[in-house]
Amino acid sequence: MPTTYQCEAWLGEAEDMDDSLAEAVLFIHIYSHIIPFDSTEEGTSSAGVTITISKEFQVKREYLIHDSTSWSTIMNMLSEMNMPLYVQPIMIMKIAECAQESRNLERKVIPMFVHLKTIQSTNSSTGPDEADAFMESFDSQSLRFMGASRSAIEALEKVKVNKGSWEQCVICLEDISIGMEATRMPCSHIYHGSCIRNWLENSNLCPLCRFQVAS
Repeated sequence: MPTTYQCEAWLGEAEDMDDSLAEAVLFIHIYSHIIPFDSTEEGTSSAGVTITISKEFQVKREYLIHDSTSWSTIMNMLSEMNMPLYVQPIMIMKIAECAQESRNLERKVIPMFVHLKTIQSTNSSTGPDEADAFMESFDSQSLRFMGASRSAIEALEKVKVNKGSWEQCVICLEDISIGMEATRMPCSHIYHGSCIRNWLENSNLCPLCRFQVAS
């Protein structure tokens, strides 16, 4: 069983109302569960120690309900939780959709809960020592993503999607229409021009294969 990733997001009820806030704010509680899975034991869903890591983020609602800022904002949060870039697009979409549900709420304080699950295949149990080592490694590692250079972004190839071919932009999960101009990375993956531009301004890695663009 390969490593799989899952994401769930939902809004909570505000415990306290803070009318002093000028803008609505989302208090985002993210829990990342690393679950070992023993593929050698039939019918066994997990083995060893499940590790849970949690972080809290405070984000203005406006940053999460507008396309121009939501993707990069959520990407930064997921990166802090050590989520690989290639699994982030679907997670970003789910979290952004959840944030959209708060658009018409009059509350200034809006809790959001995000549960991430990483199910790892393993043939041996993870003991306390290994769990402690993982936690120490997680705490000591700080992922730093560097955006691609403007010249490298501008130099990316512009292509038109031909009739008979079908493409989907994995950043926004929308189809790239036939005849539309798209942007092709050196690794041959194709995205909407604005989507990949926004992505590369924050990370110089291809969302699908992690090909590195010059920074």
